[in-house]
Amino acid sequence: MKTLEELYKEVMASDELKKEFCSLLPEEVEGFAEKHGCKATLDEVKAFLIEKSKAEGEVSEEEVEQIAGGKVGKGGYGFYFP
Repeated sequence: MKTLEELYKEVMASDELKKEFCSLLPEEVEGFAEKHGCKATLDEVKAFLIEKSKAEGEVSEEEVEQIAGGKVGKGGYGFYFP
């Protein structure tokens, strides 16, 4: 089973996976992780991305909160990946 760090690196290395992740609704995040070999809850993914944003400045807390608010993907806000 992959860690969130491993999945993150995989997503960051693939434009296709970035696009797939950005199109997710909040209730689809866990399924995306599992599909790609990582068992994680939405809250775990959010916490991981918040920590990443603090360490690397790539994702703001506000952007992470967009997931919880249902504003990501499918016509919503979208998620930033460099």
